[in-house]
Amino acid sequence: MNKQRTDWYDYLTNPAATKNPKQFSVTFERDQNGNFTVAGHQARMLKKVGRQEKWVRVRARDLVKVLNESEIIAK
Repeated sequence: MNKQRTDWYDYLTNPAATKNPKQFSVTFERDQNGNFTVAGHQARMLKKVGRQEKWVRVRARDLVKVLNESEIIAK
């Protein structure tokens, strides 16, 4: 993500940004009812620029919105 002001949802659904695989690190919390919650400030994406790699924060709400709209496959 180039600009901090850009909406993460727009970035995560942008076809130009999704052409290459992305790696995410997310911490989930499960409550007593079995519902999952993404812990705030614990959602990160591995940003690769050339040979450099850096974990950057992703807005958890936008990431969960994209996850809800997509098909999740276990590998």
